[in-house]
Amino acid sequence: MTREEQQNEWSARAEEIVAEAARQSGVAMPPLLADALAQAVRIHWLSQPGVFELVKAYADTERQAGRL
Repeated sequence: MTREEQQNEWSARAEEIVAEAARQSGVAMPPLLADALAQAVRIHWLSQPGVFELVKAYADTERQAGRL
């Protein structure tokens, strides 16, 4: 698989990656934030661990604020 094919495949999975991170963190992501993270995956090649860390931080913030 070429680098371009790998990047296209990664881009196509952006929403799926964000949704899985949210599911594992037990949080419903606000649509604007979920879209921004998916865009970061597509445009800036944000890694899957990076997405999971950012979603976890959001979930922890919501828990700390008593909204989860």
